Amino acid sequence: MKILIDIDGVTVDFVSKILERLNKQFGTEIKHEHITEWDFFSNKSTFELLTEEQKKFTRDLMCEEGFAGNVELMPHVKETLEALVKNGCEVVWLTAPWNSSKTWVEDRTKHIHETLGHISKNIIFEHNKEEIEGDLLIDDRPENLLKWIEKNYKGHKSHAHQVLLFKQPWNEKLGEKHSIPFLNGWKDKKLSHTVLAHRIFR
Repeated sequence: MKILIDIDGVTVDFVSKILERLNKQFGTEIKHEHITEWDFFSNKSTFELLTEEQKKFTRDLMCEEGFAGNVELMPHVKETLEALVKNGCEVVWLTAPWNSSKTWVEDRTKHIHETLGHISKNIIFEHNKEEIEGDLLIDDRPENLLKWIEKNYKGHKSHAHQVLLFKQPWNEKLGEKHSIPFLNGWKDKKLSHTVLAHRIFR
């Protein structure tokens, strides 16, 4: 079974690192649960939690050399994926690059190889994730999952065995709206149940 796994917000705690730097710079107390939109630092975002100055600071931070490699792993991700690989699953990291950063791909590749390379060193940098084939996609952005399902599993009545939405404050409403199954952290038994169901019904 080939499992495609997003990195930011799924494998690594990307937002916490941003908020750590943001709060230190501006003396704010913005918390993880306050981020209820996926593109909260985009200059096109209508999300009003951050000022335009704070959004720019965040975008500049994303371009900082080494930033993509200076993030913490999500709790329990390592042991959970180790168990899946041990049971015959193939793990592929599927992530979109930050094009404005000159070192993003290099930093991200080095970090994954150093921390999770024993699980998989296969990293695909791709904005159009629906173009990458696999048996299961785990992502924190509902739009990515819906596009991937449409492209790869259009004939299926249910997508319960093909995608899991890694639950975050910025995806709860959309996930519920589109009835996408949530993964509540890496200890959630739903992942092993999904893998088992795939093996039974494929």
